[in-house]
Amino acid sequence: IEKNDYKDPQFFNPEEVEAIFSPVKKNSAHQGEMRKLNVVVFLLESFSMEYTGFFNKDKDGGRYQGYTPFLDSLLTQSYSFEYSFANGARSVDCMPAAFAGIPRYINPYCYYIYSNNTLQGLPQMLRNEGYKTAFFHGAPNTTLGFKGFSNTVGFEKYYGMDEYPDKDDFDGTWAIFDEPYLKYFAKQSKEIASDGKPFLLTVFTASSHEPFPIPDKYKNTFTRGDIPMPRSISYSDNAIKQYFEEVKNEPWFKNTIFVFTADHCGVAHRDDYNNDIGRFLIPIFFYTPGGQLPVKCDSTRLMQQTDITPTVLGLLNYSKPYFSFGKDVFDESPSYVNYVFNDRNGTSMYYLDDLMIEYRNNSLIGIYEFRKDFSLKNNLIDKKDKFQQLPYMQRQMEAILQQYITRMKKNKLTAH
Repeated sequence: IEKNDYKDPQFFNPEEVEAIFSPVKKNSAHQGEMRKLNVVVFLLESFSMEYTGFFNKDKDGGRYQGYTPFLDSLLTQSYSFEYSFANGARSVDCMPAAFAGIPRYINPYCYYIYSNNTLQGLPQMLRNEGYKTAFFHGAPNTTLGFKGFSNTVGFEKYYGMDEYPDKDDFDGTWAIFDEPYLKYFAKQSKEIASDGKPFLLTVFTASSHEPFPIPDKYKNTFTRGDIPMPRSISYSDNAIKQYFEEVKNEPWFKNTIFVFTADHCGVAHRDDYNNDIGRFLIPIFFYTPGGQLPVKCDSTRLMQQTDITPTVLGLLNYSKPYFSFGKDVFDESPSYVNYVFNDRNGTSMYYLDDLMIEYRNNSLIGIYEFRKDFSLKNNLIDKKDKFQQLPYMQRQMEAILQQYITRMKKNKLTAH
């Protein structure tokens, strides 16, 4: 009863809005046989970009180390992006964005009356191509509706705390500790891969969630940082390292695309991340150990969670139409638009190349040259005539908002 509804802004007529921005991707550029590579997605609890060393090499006069030495080493061999964004601020925002191309708008998608709409999720699309699909999360199976949503987007199997064999590995508050759970994930990965069919597996880590527990035996190992959060990040990073040690010699390893993203940012501890950009910046990167995907990676392109499904489908040479508010970040067509859309409690942000605009109550309230003004201290709205791209950006923003609202109301969140 208390779930909210959306108000249609009616910026454009239906024909106009479809011409300006459409979430239906035709994918006609991909021809020929699909590459049936395995896909493993890591959803990392609260892993802000701030916590990494790789993305902060210039901080503190080049002395900033971060808390993720293993991921930093993996990033040197991966496709990554200087600016990669969460499309929401809570754990429940991540899965709709990453697997169904649906960003958060005002409130989490899962909390709206439209959360029972039909979705076209990456897991179901890959199941239709013969993939095995499974979702892993070490928290109780009822946590945040993850099991229900994983069914909605097409995950065939769900492995939660109910399936985990040793409840003594529970952290006492939230979930199974990441180290034993990722070892379990490695074991299950091997078992799922044993029949030779391609697979999509996703694991959602948990130990870097408040109250940030780590096992007692590591209390004197991960000591950097004067608050619990960095220590739990380092613990989870080490657990991911152990997963890769377990699977790196498996026959399927080099035929796998590994995708890494955070669900959302953690608490900002640096002033330079404590703003409307920094609160959304997370690592998103693609690791392909077999080197079979020599795509061109422009690290200055803007990346967001809703881009994950289109980008994975592009890497797999998937040719069928699908639905997403994101884009294939490796798309080299002339029509490529280098954008990001996200929203913070009704303040919507649209990024295009070097400029970001803010909307609230369907009106323009901010213009920022975010690459030069990372802390967003200089609102240039009084100088809007100077920006030739601004009319295009406003039309794109308005079209995204209208498409989002009207398609939610009409249950048209698929390509068909």
